[in-house]
Amino acid sequence: MITNNTYDYILAGGGLSGQMMALELQKVIGDNERVLMIDKSDKNENDRTWSYWSTDRSLTDVLARKVWNKIKVSGKGFNEKISIAPYHYATIRGIDFYNFTKKELVNDKRFEWVTAVVDKIEEDSGVVKTTDGKSYTGKLIFKSYFEADKLEIPTKDYSVLYQQFKGWFVKTEKPVFDTDTVTFMDFSTLENTHETRFFYILPFSGTEALVEYTAFTANRMEEQIYDDHLNWYFKEKLKVSNFEIKEKEFDFIPMTDYPFPQKINGKVVTIGTTAGFVKASTGYCFSRTQEKIKGIVQALSIKGKIEESDIVSPFHFRLLDSAMLEVTGKGIVPGERFFISLFKKMAPEFLFRFLDEKASMREIIRTMFAVPGKGKLVIATIQKLMIGNKI
Repeated sequence: MITNNTYDYILAGGGLSGQMMALELQKVIGDNERVLMIDKSDKNENDRTWSYWSTDRSLTDVLARKVWNKIKVSGKGFNEKISIAPYHYATIRGIDFYNFTKKELVNDKRFEWVTAVVDKIEEDSGVVKTTDGKSYTGKLIFKSYFEADKLEIPTKDYSVLYQQFKGWFVKTEKPVFDTDTVTFMDFSTLENTHETRFFYILPFSGTEALVEYTAFTANRMEEQIYDDHLNWYFKEKLKVSNFEIKEKEFDFIPMTDYPFPQKINGKVVTIGTTAGFVKASTGYCFSRTQEKIKGIVQALSIKGKIEESDIVSPFHFRLLDSAMLEVTGKGIVPGERFFISLFKKMAPEFLFRFLDEKASMREIIRTMFAVPGKGKLVIATIQKLMIGNKI
């Protein structure tokens, strides 16, 4: 029976993946089809910032706070400004993206928004229940909310790191920042560690920037540790003592080769973080999410169904991500050496194509042999194949 609470599509989660899905569905669904988005938040605050490299300017030109064409990478024996053409690097504030989506959908009667917490999704019946006691039925449900406290990964078989970061949006009294260049990775550090840890700067003007300390770590650290490193960086590296912190952000992103369960043939399709949209070896997700959502909607439009290949990355790229996590996460090859070597030996266009999973097999092999301890990376790759893990 069709009721007012029955929809063609339910988007359970209104974050990046959910809202990108709404924007793509808007282009292809019929006039009489209905879409419901459920999220625990009204999305009226800037809860995050996304940065990404891309050649696609469809969202960049509309939403980006700033766009850069150069990056800087600094470490032992290496300190270079690098042009990334034909790519650009951009940053989008969460609130700007949310407001853009609302503006696009507000007058579209096919779309509805409910602010509520999802309590349960019944996969067989397609019923979504919320904690306020209401139920909604969907012919197809896209589940995109990420329950970090319920994340359980069998670490015996799989690698997991957390890209944990603390960022300060600052304003200085005098010009400090190089406005045309993103400090992509600065491996200056307060302490020696085998983990991948670096500073990152998005300069919005000579006096305004996001300065962030990032760690790829197996054990999440207390927030104060990040503040200590940021204070040290301003004092010792930037030589700045007078500045105002306008905003702060502190969050983490799981980086793992664990294949989150995906039930393609049922009424529920998982998208977002728990569908592997976060690149396991880098933690980047914006462009990757955009591309995967477009592929899913295109499959629905052309084939009328979604298959695993429409969501999951090709096996050889998942295998490489798994091996890269293994060698950097365990300190077999320190993160600084690993990434500095890639930027020394590879043009950014080539490297970004590899990380975007668009490289040919020949290019993949070339990249593998560009890193220090390449024998260890090859061995880790073979071991991942031999133990038979489903990556």
